[in-house]
Amino acid sequence: MRLDAAIDAFLAHLAVERGLSPATIEAYGRDLASLSETLGDLDVGALDAESVRRHVDRLAKRGLAGSTRARALSAIARLLAWLRAERLLAGAGAAVGQGAAEHVATGERPGGRDGR
Repeated sequence: MRLDAAIDAFLAHLAVERGLSPATIEAYGRDLASLSETLGDLDVGALDAESVRRHVDRLAKRGLAGSTRARALSAIARLLAWLRAERLLAGAGAAVGQGAAEHVATGERPGGRDGR
């Protein structure tokens, strides 16, 4: 599945099945659209921790506050969790959904605190 299609399906899920408010869905949509702007409309299986990190670095370079970056990471983590639950994220892409946002937020890499 392509990233843009996955984002659209996820936002529909939030609206219909989770019953979130329009304002909340709009905020998720903005954060995830920004992810798509950074990464392009790639296949979700190509998502990895480095691509998420690249996106967060881009947000930091734009001068966005840590709280804004944390909110974006939360949206990404929820998208990845939904993709896993729907069995749309398989192979190497599935691993990114199992802690990538936490690693990016703390500066850790899966291999250790600083990747060494």
